Order: sequence, then structure tokens, then C-alpha cells
Amino acid sequence: MEGPERKRWDPNCPKCREELERHVELWRTVSDELDHGVVKGALFKFEDYFCTHETQQGTSKSTAPPSEQSPDFPMSIRLATERDLERILEIERLSFEKQWDHDKFKTALNDVFLVFEEKEILGFLSACCCAVARRAIIMKIAVHPDHRGKGIATRLIEEALEKLRKMEIEEVELHVEVIKRGAIQLYEKFGFKTRKVVTVNYEEDEAFYEMRLKLNAA
Repeated sequence: MEGPERKRWDPNCPKCREELERHVELWRTVSDELDHGVVKGALFKFEDYFCTHETQQGTSKSTAPPSEQSPDFPMSIRLATERDLERILEIERLSFEKQWDHDKFKTALNDVFLVFEEKEILGFLSACCCAVARRAIIMKIAVHPDHRGKGIATRLIEEALEKLRKMEIEEVELHVEVIKRGAIQLYEKFGFKTRKVVTVNYEEDEAFYEMRLKLNAA
């Protein structure tokens, strides 16, 4: 007698994601001791696994982390200018190991590039848009370490999505590291859904979720 039908690994199943998170953490911890050929194959084929979790169906809707609340202080969100790049580069250096240079940020000014300001710039969001395909990719979101957990990222995303809707963008995509659970929960609050796991660089142990959001849905 055949067993119950098995369902493919579900990137939106919390239990599946916990397993992948542990998988990636283990990979990073022991990468110096294991043959990368074995580890890479295991991660790349993770989507061939099966979800057997009872919680796969009817999972409660995710919410943003409790610490990521809307700020209650005066602030403004505006389009970035070239004069802002020095401060943006400072936040970039404090936020990412792999950083954009001045020229990349200067080019990004031609697209949707927002800054959150309260006396000084505290965070930014950069998105690349294709009007023909009606698609956008959020390339960068960063908040100064001293001001995280105040809802700045939430406000930036809200403003960016509103601008993209007005531009008649139909789908927004972003990539987020598998182990950044707080960021994933924040994106899910806005309706982003995980589509697949992307392994960008095996040698440097990089694994990301590709998440997408449908805008202007009927």
C-alpha cells in the first residue's frame, strides 16, 4: 500500500524554512572541514526534498518583528540626490560586507531611490524598475545600525510600494539571505511570497530566498 502523498518542499512553510536555515548555518560552520562538492550539491538540490509538516497548510499570516514598529517621531522620506551619497555610503559600509561604490549609487539615482531623514539620513531604499515589463527589483534596503528597530525599513518599503503602484508596476522582487528571519518576516507583512532558493556563490556560502509581491492585483 502506498503511503500518503508527499508534497514538494514549500518555501512558505515555516518548518521547511527552519530546516533550510539550519542547513545553511551548518554549511557555514563546517565548510572548512567538508568537501564543498558534497555540501554544494546538498544545498542546491534542497528543493527536491519533500514537506511532511502538518503546519504546511493553514499557516497563520506572518507579521513584522515586534521591534519593527512604525516610528513616532518627525521624519521625512524623499528621493535621494547626489549630495546624499556620502552619508548613504557610510550606512552601506555599516550594513553590508559586499558594498556598492559611489558610481553604482550615482547610477541608482536615475531609478526609485529613497532616503529616510530625521535631521540626517538614517536609511535608504533603492529599486530598479522596468516599465516595459512592469516589474521592479528592490536592490538595497539599509538602516544605520544605531536606528534599527524603529520602523524605518517599514516606512521605506511602504513609500516605495506606493510609488511603484503609481508607476503601474505589477510585480516587485527582492532577494534576502536565508538566515535573516526578521527581514523575511517584515517582507511577508507586505505580502511578499518566497518563490525559490537561490545559491549565488557556493565558495562564499551565499543562499538567498527570492521573494515576490504582486501589485495592483484585481
